Amino acid sequence: MKRVQSAKAFLASAASAKKLRAEPTPSDTPSRTRSAYSVQQSIQPPPPPPTAPTDNSNDDIQYAPILDSDDDTTQDCVITYDPVISADPADPDLDKVIINYSDSDDDDPKVTSEIINLDQNIQLSMFAPSSDNLIHSQHLSLYALAHSETLVIQGQYSVRVLKGTLSLYGASLTPSSTFHQVFAPTSSALPILSARITDDDNNIDNSNLISEIKSLLPKHTRPTTAQLQPLLQRPCIIAVKSTHTGIEGIDRIIGNGSSIWTPSNKQPDSEESHSILYTATQHDCPLLLSLSAAWNTQITKLTKLVINGADSRDTRHPRILICGPKGVGKSTFLRLLLNSLASASSSKNKVTPAVLDLDPGQPEFAPAGILSVCVRDEPVFGPSLSHCSMGGLAKASHFGYISPRESTADYIRHTEILEDYYSNHILRSTAPAPLSSLDDEEETESLVESEEEDYTPAPQQETQTPLLINTSGWIKGDGVRVLKEVITTTKPDIIVYIGPTLPRPGQVDLNSELAEMLYDTVGIDDKGRVGSRLKMLQPFKAQDTGGERPRLALRFTAADLRNAQTMSYFHAVGSCAWDFEQPLTEKVPYVIPYAGLKDCAHVVEILQQEECEELLYEHVLSAINGTIVGISSMTMAKEIVRPVSVGDGLPDLPMTTTPTLSSREASSLDCIGLGILRAIDHRKGLLQILVPRHVADSARAAVKRGAMIVFARGRLSLPLHAAWDGRSGKQVVAGVPLAKVPYLTADEEGAEVQQIAGGQALRVRRNVLRKNQQR
Repeated sequence: MKRVQSAKAFLASAASAKKLRAEPTPSDTPSRTRSAYSVQQSIQPPPPPPTAPTDNSNDDIQYAPILDSDDDTTQDCVITYDPVISADPADPDLDKVIINYSDSDDDDPKVTSEIINLDQNIQLSMFAPSSDNLIHSQHLSLYALAHSETLVIQGQYSVRVLKGTLSLYGASLTPSSTFHQVFAPTSSALPILSARITDDDNNIDNSNLISEIKSLLPKHTRPTTAQLQPLLQRPCIIAVKSTHTGIEGIDRIIGNGSSIWTPSNKQPDSEESHSILYTATQHDCPLLLSLSAAWNTQITKLTKLVINGADSRDTRHPRILICGPKGVGKSTFLRLLLNSLASASSSKNKVTPAVLDLDPGQPEFAPAGILSVCVRDEPVFGPSLSHCSMGGLAKASHFGYISPRESTADYIRHTEILEDYYSNHILRSTAPAPLSSLDDEEETESLVESEEEDYTPAPQQETQTPLLINTSGWIKGDGVRVLKEVITTTKPDIIVYIGPTLPRPGQVDLNSELAEMLYDTVGIDDKGRVGSRLKMLQPFKAQDTGGERPRLALRFTAADLRNAQTMSYFHAVGSCAWDFEQPLTEKVPYVIPYAGLKDCAHVVEILQQEECEELLYEHVLSAINGTIVGISSMTMAKEIVRPVSVGDGLPDLPMTTTPTLSSREASSLDCIGLGILRAIDHRKGLLQILVPRHVADSARAAVKRGAMIVFARGRLSLPLHAAWDGRSGKQVVAGVPLAKVPYLTADEEGAEVQQIAGGQALRVRRNVLRKNQQR
């Protein structure tokens, strides 16, 4: 590699290298193309990085070696996919040179001495379709997989296992009559379907299997029993069918001009909702969910720990906390571990993992700004935007921010409420029911005498409810203190840290404060070894897909994914159905009266309003109009509510004078969902709000029970498509000229929407706080 000091020197060195390069002979040039159906190389994870020698008694802790800054061979280079740089636009070869940036302190770029062909095909699915392993019909296909074969599928589909064991998204699926819904957009890493070797591969009744296969296929495409014999020889047989849920309409929000559900080369007239990706070019190759050996090993160990009940205070309910900086794969690890546990039930133990989601920026089962706890007895196959409708949550809290730094005291208080609900409600509901006793001794004796001699009672299946705790990525400065309070509140048995290697005990590093806190939590023995309660993993990196060169992939920011998650929530029309055809600007809002109601059934709260020295109530309506509000039900608490005057001659607005979290009824606060406050009729005292139907039904039922509905305004940003129909070239939105549409800013001609006016809340950095600023 050759170092360059500037872009000019880089271009000059690239041009000279091209002139000096001899033209290779055809026999010396390796083939860079691969057949779409050839299986030449299986996906293998890269070897783990070298580690310093450690004691075998603590195999779970690995430290990275101290690298020599002058040794280029040991440095892990990260390839950035910046725009192509070319000195001569007419030269087709110069635009194929890429720059590698090192993780070292040296900022000088390094230029590769080889040319990258961005049109090169690389293998994705290690599956060679033929009449022996594939049966295709109009809406359903049968795939017979060998142990070395894999499938990569983009889109939305349902999969059912007919034979063997299928590994999908961390779950092990066995034969059943259930079709599992899978969502695989390119906005996240695509899962890999592969056959898993088990001891029951040969114990299959082919007669029932043949009947099942024929019942799934149309009569005119059903093969004969003889034709099915090659298919039956494979260890794993799955059925894949298309499913249209409406979520593909989210492309206009996050697609950036291309679809995240269908590949670019798909036939436009195809009715299938998914595509098998056999190969892809470097231009549009997606990320694959291929895990490193360390990740696979740790997920397997934690699953066995839950089943065996080892190293925990409660053998049936161990607690596992996941922490680390943002963007390292905490949510991915949570989803994989959840699926592994949810599919690990046996005849003796039933595992129903619970999830305490404390990441307000990108929650797993709710939109942004919501903290929750839930119990999942089924795996989830897809990113959070496919299951964020808040269905099935045991309890939720509206935090109102995307980071704990905005209100650390409220964040800890919400954590305490949710942890208390898990300990005192969820665990009690999963406890085994006591055996019923008979008061009459004579009746007991008669029952014993009537039992048969060979009678043996069936063993009672024990329910295990481990708790998986997902935390935010704020672990610097005051974030370390907040994480420590979360650990103190939740009392985890195992802490999984995902991120850059932590310094050894006693060493000074940028992460020394975090490392010291974690080491103090798990303990250090006399020899300086960290306690086994702490598991450390490197950040998730999509593994190489078998090609010789790094691949390009669509990149989405955290804000893009958060906006898509929010819009997916508001466009949901069912547990697994969406309607993006009708924009939010055309939906009829619900009308909520706030004036003249008995006992103030509907009240408004502005989070952190107690910090305002002089709150002008006449500005409250303007402050909450056009914002996202949290909708929560709460036991009537008259002591914290009073009507305030918002203007002369206008109805009073019921508002909370003190935070709801500080009231005696704070434990009854339960978030129903989010809503968009699109308009206020201040003359009649009416709020016009957009919410999914199930949120409106829950709020109506809560009012009938005598609860109080709180509309809390936090600092959640209003996505652009919440106020715009997304139709390019249209100068009218819902009958209003684009230049006059509220909350939007457009160009001078009013033809192009630019952004939400005032949609971004003021951000205050709280990494370093003075003592009088810490709460």
